[in-house]
This record gives sequence, structure tokens and C-alpha cells, in this order.
Amino acid sequence: MKEKQCVVLDGDDTIWGNEWKYKLTEARILFFLVKKFKERCRPFGEILEINDQIDTSIAHALGLGKNRFPGSWVRTYRRLCQELSIQPRPENEQKVLELAGGFWKPPFIFFSGVKKMLKELRRRGYYLVLLTAGDHEVQKFKVDYVKAEEYFDEVIIVPEQKAPTLKCLAKRFGRSNVTMVGNSARSDMGAAIKAGVRGVYVPVVRDDWSYHKIHIPVHVWKKYIIKINSLNQLLALFP
Repeated sequence: MKEKQCVVLDGDDTIWGNEWKYKLTEARILFFLVKKFKERCRPFGEILEINDQIDTSIAHALGLGKNRFPGSWVRTYRRLCQELSIQPRPENEQKVLELAGGFWKPPFIFFSGVKKMLKELRRRGYYLVLLTAGDHEVQKFKVDYVKAEEYFDEVIIVPEQKAPTLKCLAKRFGRSNVTMVGNSARSDMGAAIKAGVRGVYVPVVRDDWSYHKIHIPVHVWKKYIIKINSLNQLLALFP
């Protein structure tokens, strides 16, 4: 009898859009900052670099809680004020918090063709798991919003590390029968390698966040990871 194959898919920016919401939120914050600092405002690219450094350091220290991103922007505002010898204003900090908090507001929408692909994979007999990482409240909201439970056999939300879950799935299905599909080299492919399972890397959306960058030796990457250019190519890997 053929062994059951388990296909594990990431959520954010793999099967539904998420990064664009961060970009829109950042644009609103930058617009607010330039109104406050006027001609003294630093170039937007420099502000984004400062925020990336702060946000990455917080993520390494505290994980992926929903207050991380808003908090990093308040720290960015304070850093800019410090550089300009300006006293940070509480009302401005509150406004930055309010703007940054919009990153997890709806809508969240499956990418084109995802529903059809998921239905076809289940029809072919694959056991589908949605494995998404981040703040539980935020991720649960997204999962419910897209009605993910209609398309997956199992939905799992973890705070950050996906490798332990993949190891558990490997024990259930067999290491060679588990595949992790995702857009993040660190969160998804790094976890697959740690768990010793196959990974399918789908860089659907360009990810510039430094926290997600990871160095994986080429020989290790080639041993475990297959790269495809779009989700449309996924079905060919699972006949």
C-alpha cells in the first residue's frame, strides 16, 4: 500500500498575500514622518534601513509577537528624533503605533489559483497541513479570514520555529513522506533542513526583511531543497 504523503504549506506570502500590507503600512508611516520632520526628514530608504535593523534585533530577542512591528517603528521614530536633537512627542508615538498596527488588518486573500491547487492535492490523496508562524491571535485571525480549515486536513500555528512541528510530522508519516512548501529561506526552508525533510522553495514575494535571511551551505541546500518559480508549478511535483 502506498504511504500517505504529507504536504505542509506556509501561509503568509506563500498561499495568501501579506508583505504588501507591511509595505502599505510603511508608506503611511513615512508620509506621517515627512510631515512631522519636513525638510529635516532623512531619505525614506535610510529610514527603512534603520527600521529594518531595529525590527530584526527585536525579532531575534523577542520573537514574532504582534507588538514587535509597531514597537520597532516607535523606536525608529525615537532614533530619528535623537539624531535631530528633538524631544519625541507622545502624540506622535501614539500615531505611529496606530499606523503600524494596521499591518494585520483585513483583507487577507489567497493568491490566484491556490484554492484550486489545494483541492486538487487533496483529490490526489495528499494530507495537507497549514503551518504558519507568528503571534497566535494574528495568525488565527488570518486562518479564519481565508477559511483555511476548508482546504487543509490540519492547521497548526506556532510562535516562531517550525522545525519541531516538521519533526513530529516526520515521525507520523515518515521523513521521506513530508514536504515543506514556503517562501521564506529561514522560516520554511531552514526548518525543513533542520527536520531532515524535503523543502520546496517558492519565492512568491520579494522578502527584504533581514531577519528572514539565512546562510545555508550550497551542498545542504541542494540535498533538501527544490526551488520553483510559482505555485502553479507545485502540482507537477505531486502527481
